[in-house]
Amino acid sequence: MVANANVTALSGASDALPRYSQSLEEYVIAGGDERMHLSKQGVNKYFAQPKPVSGLILRSSCTGTNPSEHSFAAAQAVLTNLQNGTISFDAQMDLVRSRLIQYLGLQSLPGLDVIINPSGTDCEYAPLLAALAVLGRPLSQSDVENPPIVNILTAGGEVGSMSATAASGAHFQLFAPNGDAVTVGAPLDGIPKGAIQVHEVVYRNSQGEVVDKAAEALALARQHLELGKIVVLHSVPSSKMGLVVSDHPDILALQQEFGTRLIRVIDACQLRCQPVVIKRYLAEGALVMVTGSKYFEAPSFCGAVFVPEQVASVIRDKLGNTVAVPSGFGQYLTRSDIGSSFTALRNALPERENVGLCVRWEFALSWLAELATLGQETVERTIRAWVSGVRLLMQEFSESIELFSGESYDDDTLMANCNTIVAFKVRANGAFLTTDPLKNLYALLWQDLSSLATTDAERLILSQQCQIGQPVKICNEFAVLRFALGASTTVRMAKTGVERELEGDRRILDKLAWLVAHFDQLPKA
Repeated sequence: MVANANVTALSGASDALPRYSQSLEEYVIAGGDERMHLSKQGVNKYFAQPKPVSGLILRSSCTGTNPSEHSFAAAQAVLTNLQNGTISFDAQMDLVRSRLIQYLGLQSLPGLDVIINPSGTDCEYAPLLAALAVLGRPLSQSDVENPPIVNILTAGGEVGSMSATAASGAHFQLFAPNGDAVTVGAPLDGIPKGAIQVHEVVYRNSQGEVVDKAAEALALARQHLELGKIVVLHSVPSSKMGLVVSDHPDILALQQEFGTRLIRVIDACQLRCQPVVIKRYLAEGALVMVTGSKYFEAPSFCGAVFVPEQVASVIRDKLGNTVAVPSGFGQYLTRSDIGSSFTALRNALPERENVGLCVRWEFALSWLAELATLGQETVERTIRAWVSGVRLLMQEFSESIELFSGESYDDDTLMANCNTIVAFKVRANGAFLTTDPLKNLYALLWQDLSSLATTDAERLILSQQCQIGQPVKICNEFAVLRFALGASTTVRMAKTGVERELEGDRRILDKLAWLVAHFDQLPKA
């Protein structure tokens, strides 16, 4: 991908420009990393544009998606209010936090605060801030020999691809949200390289089958806690495959034994779990990471971390007071991103306004509000109808695809008690495809390929542009593609029925089947 020079400038929110003088499309791709930058084709690495596109079939909410007319208008209204001075930037960011709490039904949790982040991967920095507060001192070079902070990531390979890098306190892309060029893998300023130890626990065997590793993760946490270390332990109520990685039943006993030295983190970045699950985790004292740019279809990217009172009180007491905030966090976070209760932490961060992050969250909030008007019963009935319908439809294309049966589709952790990410293997020339050839199919699905058609029927199939979930490697033998339901499709189906959307799914599968049938002659996307 070719970085747009304007994006880099906007990412730094240059003071040479009048405040809020850019268009919404320009802000949508600002204030993040190069995954948002546009190619010469005007799309990001996920083939998404920063504006609505007519005629595109979207099943890509597990990866990245184009905005709708509905959400674009909502975000434009927010930008207009900022431009007119109707609301201050800090007040608008406070609204993002309060509405997230409201729509997810978390108002009754005392002391809850929210840190807004430029992406789900950026959210990994918030638990590190909490760990530094618990440690009660800055990290130093002497910590490299015996790291005092241990970060345990579960469902390795099925959360953000650079999560482990961010979880080590390092840069994970080539550009930071403030516009600085950085080195992937280099530590943030103020965090010595190697002072934070990272473990990834993979929940699949060599055949791609799910293996419960909760006991292994718990034992690893206990081992380090007994050595006097601070442990950050993740669980995942819905991975990018829909895999549910729950905590071990003994997690609460471990938490009670070691207190604040065990920092539990719930990676709910897909936001496909039940809100009651989020509330339960927060009540137990776990941090919860979410994004608006997956199921709720904000442009790439926007994230948030809910910080419960049990952890928030330590951050308020220590960070920016007795514990200095490493300066590197200022490349990713600003004062406005931090909830108002964290006074000292806010004061330790730059005053820069990340307008792009602010407006991207509005895209998601518009759909959170819309779903709230439909009611839970209607939403769940609609979701279940689509999941069962699309799985049945895929069976008609058994020559070219096979449903991947590695995930549960009936779990009460998930919204509507089912997995809204439908994964499938693709078969060409008698063998299932691995990641690289699937990346080419993924890209070709987005392209208008009508020039390859030899009949009118083929032209109709190949001209259709489609966005689906990008490939995920399951094992060395195969990877999968994904149809991921998003909020906009859910709302449309709730109002007009499922059949029209299933017809769109059929059109995607028709195109995919043609590509598989002509696999050896396909162009390189």
